[in-house]
Formats: sequence, structure tokens, C-alpha cells
Amino acid sequence: MKTFNKLLAVCAVAFAATAVFAEPIEILAIGDSQTNARGVADPAGSYPAQLEAMLKADGYDVVVKKSGIDGELTYAAYNRMKNNEVTDKTKIVIFQQSGNDAAANASAGLEYAEKALHWLQERKISAVFISSRRIMPDEAALALAEQYGALYHGPLYKKIPRDDEHVQPGEYFAKKQATDFHLTAKGYGVLATQLKPLVVKIIKEKGF
Repeated sequence: MKTFNKLLAVCAVAFAATAVFAEPIEILAIGDSQTNARGVADPAGSYPAQLEAMLKADGYDVVVKKSGIDGELTYAAYNRMKNNEVTDKTKIVIFQQSGNDAAANASAGLEYAEKALHWLQERKISAVFISSRRIMPDEAALALAEQYGALYHGPLYKKIPRDDEHVQPGEYFAKKQATDFHLTAKGYGVLATQLKPLVVKIIKEKGF
């Protein structure tokens, strides 16, 4: 009986140590000004911050790293991801294809999105792909994601209302009474809500 009790005590200590030293699930969100939430004053309004808050509220021990740069092209996000941003701790990457490529080189936007998903697949890092309709149609983006084992969110603005509660007035287009389609904190909240079940699916399937 004493031996059994000692065994239980050892198991309890081991379990406690594991719980204490377990690290949060690291999720990298990388992309352009949409990932950076340009125009949203409070950092908590970005989609990575809101996604982290939602996951934590549901009991998931996560950290969502925001890595967005205003005006960045897809090739630059890919290079940053593989050279600097992904670490040994990174479990999931949310990769946003940049609509900025439409004005520069749309084919490069497709090429480097494919390279990014392929690179992640090779390293067995789970991926969620956010596409841009300025670069490729949804059907092609879905096929690309499936080819490299990524989950497909859809285009950035999927089912997000195009009203002034969800979309900011654009600085450049303001005189034309149009918009550059950067989202408000509320709009990024819709995006985070859409991304959450995809991330949860990966966490459950991978057993993170």
C-alpha cells in the first residue's frame, strides 16, 4: 500500500511539473496592413489580439503573435516568416496573402503564397490560409490550400459587412468617397470569429 501511495505521489508531482512548465500554443499571424490592423488605434482591436482573447476565453492556452507590416507584399511576408518569424515553438501559422501584389505583381502574390504553404507543410507546421480576391479566385485559393494541407479561411473580407461600423474610410480614397477596405476593430472581430473554429480544429486534431 505504501508503495502504491508513493507511486501516486510521484505521478502527482510529475503531472504538476508538466502543468507548470507547459508552454502556450504559439500561433503566428503574418501578413500586411490587414494583419497589422492599420488605422485601429488600440492594439487589442487587431484580429490576432481578438483571436487570442477568444481562444483564451474558451480555455485554450495560446499566444497569437501579430506580424503584419503595412504595404508588405506576399513575397516579403514569406521571407520574413521563414527567416525570422517562425521558431521552434511555432505550432500554427495564419498566412495572409497580400492584396498589395495586385498593383505590383499579381503572379508573384500567387507564387509566394504557394511557396509559403509548401514551406510550412515541409516543416509539418499547421497553416490557415487567408487569400486575396485581387490575386486569385476563391476556388483556386481553396485548391492551393488543400494541395499543401492547409485550412482555407476564404478571402479576407468573407461575410464582413461593408458598412462604416466594420470598414474604415480609407485615407487615400477618402476624397473619392470610397474606401481602402481596412477594417475597424469590429470588422477584425468578425474575422477573428471566423478564424477561431479553424484554429480550434487544428489544436484538437494535433493534440497541442
